[in-house]
Amino acid sequence: QGHPRSGTASQSANMQPELRAENAPATQGDEPIQPLKEDFTCCICAQTIDQCITMCKNNHKACLACAQKWEMTCLDENNAPKCPLCKSKLHIQHKPDDLTMFKTIKEHWPLDYYPRAYDRQTKEISKMRDEIKANERVIEQQELQLTATIRAQLAYTDQFERLKRKVLNLENSLNMAQDSNNELASRLGDANDPEVNAVAERIFLAPFEPHPHHAPLPPHALQAAERARRALNTGPAMRARLMNIRNLRRRSLDQVQEARNVRPRNQ
Repeated sequence: QGHPRSGTASQSANMQPELRAENAPATQGDEPIQPLKEDFTCCICAQTIDQCITMCKNNHKACLACAQKWEMTCLDENNAPKCPLCKSKLHIQHKPDDLTMFKTIKEHWPLDYYPRAYDRQTKEISKMRDEIKANERVIEQQELQLTATIRAQLAYTDQFERLKRKVLNLENSLNMAQDSNNELASRLGDANDPEVNAVAERIFLAPFEPHPHHAPLPPHALQAAERARRALNTGPAMRARLMNIRNLRRRSLDQVQEARNVRPRNQ
């Protein structure tokens, strides 16, 4: 009879509920369970995860930079990207528990979190500085090109002003030559006038003998005779001067026409 009692006692002992960590009674000196650092280690670099992501369907975790680099390495080797642990298809994604792991690492292992965060920020700042320097070089080149363009325009404007003054001077010289030409033509016309020549011969070529039947000469005839006398004496020199003035006038007209054909590019 004692043997059945022992069997009953053993059966009652086996029917008691199993105690687990989550439903075990907490004592006064109990502390919260600390997470294991191995559970927050990257499956690629074997360091504390930085910017946690999920690599595959089996929920294997890794650093974002490590996962991206691993994927690029597989593609460069013409291999299908797979998880380095379970060899399942690589599928980089963010899950809600990734943020939880991120906060846990930041809270429990700050010496692992903050240096990496500082390195990331330093790299981002360095990248921004390089972009700013590149933009500054582009702006400097544009400023140099703009300055060169402005200087070229100013130089061309100065050249146009000089040509403009030259044209005005040539036009003034042409007008003066035209006036002198008209004056010489008037003198030569008086010298070729038969009436004036007759008066000149009467006065200067024939001996002058007063005669009572001769009518006195009018003042305008005397003035014309004086001009004719000067023309007869200086006729060849005047004709040569007139020829020179006509040649000068022709050259001036050519220079004026050439200068007028020059126009600024922007006009």
